[in-house]
Amino acid sequence: MELPYEEGDPIPQGYRLIEQKRRGLIIGGSIVTGVPWALSLTAATSSNFDNKSGFLVVPVLGPWLMLLAGGAKDGECGSDDFCSGDKSGTRAVLVLDGLAQTAGAVMFVAGIAIPRKRLVRADVTVGVTPTPLGRDGYGLSAVGTF
Repeated sequence: MELPYEEGDPIPQGYRLIEQKRRGLIIGGSIVTGVPWALSLTAATSSNFDNKSGFLVVPVLGPWLMLLAGGAKDGECGSDDFCSGDKSGTRAVLVLDGLAQTAGAVMFVAGIAIPRKRLVRADVTVGVTPTPLGRDGYGLSAVGTF
C-alpha cells in the first residue's frame, strides 16, 4: 500500500519514505532524444558527412553546432531573387531536430534529478523463491508477510 507524500509531511507509523527515479521521464526522454538523433545520424552518414553534417554525430548539440558552423548556409543568389542553393528547409529541419533532442534531454535529466517521493508500508515484505512444480518442473512463488 502506498500513500502520496509532500515535502514536510509527517511520516505515519508503519510507513517509510522512499525516493524513486521517474521512469516515465527517463524512458520518454531517451526515446525523444534518441529517435531524432538516430535519424539525423542516418542522414549525415548517407550524405558522407558533407556540409559539416559530421556535427550531427553529437547528440543534442549536433544540430545546433551544424547551424553555427554554417552547414546549412544558402548557396549563391542571383539578381533575380532566386537562390539555387536555398537551404531554408534544411535549417528548419535542423532547428526542429535540435528542439526535439533538447526536450528529450531535459526530460531525461529531470527524471533522474527530481525523484518521486512516496510512502510505502514498512511491515510488508514480499519475496520470490523457486518452487518445485510436479515431479520434474520448477516455478516461482511469492512469499510475504502482511
